[in-house]
Amino acid sequence: YITHGMLYYSGPKDEFEDAFRLVKGGPDELTDGLQRAMVGIRTYATGFDALVRTQDIPHIGGTDGLLTQHASIEDVIRLTNTTANANAMTAILRQISLDWNRTISYGRSYLAIFFAYAPGVTCLMAATGSTLDSVAGAVIGGAASGFLMLNITLFSYEQMNNHHWMNGIVPINRNHQILGRFAFLIVCDLVAGLEVAVSIACASIIMHEPVKVTDAIGFAAMTVLTLVLLNTIVQPFLYRFSPYRAMAAIILSIGVIVGTVIGLRKALPEFEKTVEQLAEAISRHQAIALAAFLIIDVLALAFSSKISLHIYGSKDI
Repeated sequence: YITHGMLYYSGPKDEFEDAFRLVKGGPDELTDGLQRAMVGIRTYATGFDALVRTQDIPHIGGTDGLLTQHASIEDVIRLTNTTANANAMTAILRQISLDWNRTISYGRSYLAIFFAYAPGVTCLMAATGSTLDSVAGAVIGGAASGFLMLNITLFSYEQMNNHHWMNGIVPINRNHQILGRFAFLIVCDLVAGLEVAVSIACASIIMHEPVKVTDAIGFAAMTVLTLVLLNTIVQPFLYRFSPYRAMAAIILSIGVIVGTVIGLRKALPEFEKTVEQLAEAISRHQAIALAAFLIIDVLALAFSSKISLHIYGSKDI
């Protein structure tokens, strides 16, 4: 299937048709949920024809009174070749919506546990006599690891549910798919930063140890910037390999880095002292350190998205 000059799908015809549903209704029945989920639409004076991914139908809601049927190849071509679908922002927002649907597909209990984990552990540590510094370190590490796994989970979901081939069908070109994925992850990183700030504030109340607002904001900013950098590092691996092989490659890379640091500590006696001096300088000049970290993140995002597009663009989906 080729549209906008790009090959989006090559495979069995029955899988192509089963991936979409055609939803028909009157002019007043086009709900907000349907507008967010649809990948193509044609409107008429008497109603509309909307193209929706089969996997998104259960999440839309309010479709009981609408006619829903299998979409033919002709329907897919007709409804995906519209000027609206060529809009870059529309395509990116649709990719973000798709990633959100993949995230919530695990159920509300999964989301509740996911978001309650870091604050819960933080409050437990605070109530059992831990220091505020140890609590802050734990919540930052927990939030960072949890939200980093969310990135890997998105790719795992595609593979396990055999939905990765749909990326070649939906009218979102590969560049917009990658930009949408990065945008979704950045939003999640901001949520992680907010979670860290709230968790530290709650811990300070339990411990009767006031924390400065600037310190809480600093912890949150460091969490966001660290997560953005980690996601930019792992993203090309996830586009190049399956999630399991990507994890193996990431773990191997971490092992190499750790081994290098250990080797430097043994070979260069001044190495550890230099690291301590750097950490002390960062703590004294946090604003400058965060600004430098932000610049590194922006450069890493640009480089990672370019590498990811090169890898993903050369794949046959």
